[in-house]
Amino acid sequence: MSSNVTPYADLIARRHRHLAASHYPDPERPPSLTFGVGPGWLRLVDELLTALDEADVPFAFGVTDIRDKNGRLEVFLDGWNDVLDDIVDHYCDLSETVCAICGEPGKPRGPGWRETLCVAHVRRHGKLTP
Repeated sequence: MSSNVTPYADLIARRHRHLAASHYPDPERPPSLTFGVGPGWLRLVDELLTALDEADVPFAFGVTDIRDKNGRLEVFLDGWNDVLDDIVDHYCDLSETVCAICGEPGKPRGPGWRETLCVAHVRRHGKLTP
């Protein structure tokens, strides 16, 4: 894993911090963005947050969680409509074509808990292709 992963994730979180929301607001601690995804998906997360930020919606909303669930990006918002749904669906679908480790083309693989991996990382991690 590259030592640039954490700085890149931190940069994304700072750039889009105004989108952070919390299920349990605490006046002592403002919400922050964290990403439960591999380094290969950070570019997708950045693009997703930019698209959400630029969305023309008539209400305030926030991002409460972004994570990998069974080889697919999963995103939770505290406000929702068709525009936001389309944006989130697009990036979640796209995540199934990008290796979560390196960002190269990949596909969901596994038995059991699936991961979206490229051929090189399938070999390294011993994942069987479905």
